[in-house]
Amino acid sequence: MDEKKSSKLWLNIIIVLIILVCLIVWVISQNDITDVINSIKNANIGYLLMGIGIIAIYWICNALTQTIIVKKNENIKIKDAMHIANAAQFYNCITPYQAGGNAFMVLYYHRLGIKPEKSIGYVVMSFIIHQLALNILSILAVILYFNYIKNEIDGLWVMVIIGFVINFSILAFLFMVASFAWFRKFVIFLLSKILSLKPFRNKKDEILESSNQKIMEFQTGFKELFNHKMMLMITLMVKIIGLIAYFMTPFFVFYALGVHVGIEKMWFIIWMSAFAFVIMSYMPTPGAAGGAEWAFNQVFISLPGVSKVLAATATLLWRFVTYYLSMLCGLLSVFLFERRKEE
Repeated sequence: MDEKKSSKLWLNIIIVLIILVCLIVWVISQNDITDVINSIKNANIGYLLMGIGIIAIYWICNALTQTIIVKKNENIKIKDAMHIANAAQFYNCITPYQAGGNAFMVLYYHRLGIKPEKSIGYVVMSFIIHQLALNILSILAVILYFNYIKNEIDGLWVMVIIGFVINFSILAFLFMVASFAWFRKFVIFLLSKILSLKPFRNKKDEILESSNQKIMEFQTGFKELFNHKMMLMITLMVKIIGLIAYFMTPFFVFYALGVHVGIEKMWFIIWMSAFAFVIMSYMPTPGAAGGAEWAFNQVFISLPGVSKVLAATATLLWRFVTYYLSMLCGLLSVFLFERRKEE
């Protein structure tokens, strides 16, 4: 990694840590610090460990999806494929819109001898599967609980709709680019017009050529995915299981804090988490930091038995389990992969 990229990486990590400090300060300022500390001290460790176990299922499913795709065509060790997919979690956590992981996966695959045009295709396949799974669960959440969000939580339904539209639009755009030659030409035409503006004019040809190449690579990956329908179905199911595990985490966090919401509320919590995830997806901060905490707090403060203090404490614990722990786990995979390459 060159010095410029390394500096940017550390800058993003610093931003994430600053946001964490700001979150802790906000929670303390809005609540009695003694109550928050007591809630954390009295938390049931067993339920917290169960929550960590559930999020570990998400990590495994996330890495397994990418591994299945790569192993179908490449002779690489499962251990390496899993480490690369998990390391992407770290880079996603420290970059806006969770965009950094894909680029680093391509880089790491290249170091294992996989050509960039092929690795880009694998990353594209994984991204399409993620968007398919997320949209399936988002649609179900909207169908089942949109009226609850609209009637019980002031103003949140607007942000849910924005997040849902953005996620669905991304998926629709991907399908349009990959499926219709006229749409691909239209995208290139629009891009050429934008690049004709004075600030971009000098690099117009270079950017157009690169963009056209990437679209062709994307189309190859898209066709490859849908030519292997069994792989598509298996990886889609694995991804859905992983996301459901991610959405279940608040259930165990609340039990750890003594809020026995009842097993009948598990699916309700899963769908509420899906709403929070949808809102998170368009936050421009690294790892959606700030927006994720606000969305979680707003969604779950409406639960019976959840006070303001408990909601704030649950937000801290949930974010630690699903985000900061994921970031540390991904960082461990970065170190293990780098160490493996040095041997």
